[in-house]
Amino acid sequence: MARMLKEETASGGLVTTSLHPGHIVGPGWFPIGPLGNFAPAVWRTLSAGRPLQVPGSGSEMMHHVHADDVAQAFELAIGRRGAAAGEDFNILAPSALSVRGYADIAAAWFGQTGTVESVTWGRFREITTPEYVEASWGASAPQPVFHGREGQVAPGVRAAV
Repeated sequence: MARMLKEETASGGLVTTSLHPGHIVGPGWFPIGPLGNFAPAVWRTLSAGRPLQVPGSGSEMMHHVHADDVAQAFELAIGRRGAAAGEDFNILAPSALSVRGYADIAAAWFGQTGTVESVTWGRFREITTPEYVEASWGASAPQPVFHGREGQVAPGVRAAV
């Protein structure tokens, strides 16, 4: 879609800019958990010190971004329309977290040690509701990790557009 919009702008048609935020976090947003979904059971499991069953290896990456940074990206794209025209930007934190790393950090919030148990996606589908399986797949299925650079908007890269 972003490629098509970029071509539309380049051909003299509609002026477009595409923004691609990571996993949005911040006040008013329910936190996306280590499995890339909103399942409350994840937090109960981690807070109780029980192993979290993770589809895949746990090395899958999640890229969070604060809601304020997403809003700023929209403001920058509008305010610098000429520079942003026909471009697409990844709106991301300067670094990513692995599923395993996030589970370990989150468990520590409850005074626990994060333990993950790798399971197949088939097994994960058996023990998780379809809504949460879809969210996890979309959040942690193999995908590239982006790093802030000129032409991208990310926290700490305030003047990128």
